[in-house]
Amino acid sequence: MRIYIIIRIQTLEDFFFSLNNEEPIQLVYKRYKNKQKINVNESYKKQIFDALKCSAIDLNKIKKLDYYKNELISIFNSYNICKMDSSHIYETKNKGKFNLWARLGYLNSNLDFNYRTGTIISGEATESIGNSTSFYVGLELEYLLPFNNNKWSILLSPSYQSYNQSKSFMRSQSLSTFNEDVDYTYLDILFGVRHYFFLNTKSRIFINGGYVFTLDLNDSMISEREINSTSSISLGIGYDFNNKFNAEVRYNTGRDLLNSFEFRTISTDFSYLGIILGYNFL
Repeated sequence: MRIYIIIRIQTLEDFFFSLNNEEPIQLVYKRYKNKQKINVNESYKKQIFDALKCSAIDLNKIKKLDYYKNELISIFNSYNICKMDSSHIYETKNKGKFNLWARLGYLNSNLDFNYRTGTIISGEATESIGNSTSFYVGLELEYLLPFNNNKWSILLSPSYQSYNQSKSFMRSQSLSTFNEDVDYTYLDILFGVRHYFFLNTKSRIFINGGYVFTLDLNDSMISEREINSTSSISLGIGYDFNNKFNAEVRYNTGRDLLNSFEFRTISTDFSYLGIILGYNFL
């Protein structure tokens, strides 16, 4: 008598066994909620007890058997020793996989000006030019790493964004007003990592973070000052359905848009919070 243990590892682990070269049978194990209580279907224990008739395998041993690969392999090996037969274990290994996401979102961006003493009426101060909403358009290349059930991935994500806003401020000495006019278009390039938490075989939540390099586009200016952006950090949390659709809430930390020695009397802090939807082409 020959026994096969077939282990299929996808998003979760499934275990199968076969007697006498027959069609593999899945060992049944399922967790489910019933009236706010988590119940467990452990039918795999009865399947094994009914199939493996041997003096070395008694009911007490079956009751203590957990649904883990090593424990299942051990009990099937015990059966084969009892029957003087051999075990064959087949395991499909995780493989790396690419995803290509089209991403479209809606951002709420904010820009603060940090003025040094003498620039505005109250001396050194921080003033917000205000929030502005815009669309997020981008692509995301994701590589699922070939270990830990593809729970980790690395990301490369370019996106096109813009920010346009204007506000009047008062000078400290003349009490006259002046405008800060912002015309900012840019390409963010995110290099990051993502980690998935599986809810079931089709649903999972994820968190990601990364370093963002920014390319300023189209002669972006702040009141005749050329914009020179610094890098920033991106943090996100989201939901993925069937590796086909996802939604993410993303926060991008502050960056200085006037990163130049010439403008050290003024610095800026630009950040945004957004909702981004994705569709996977692969």
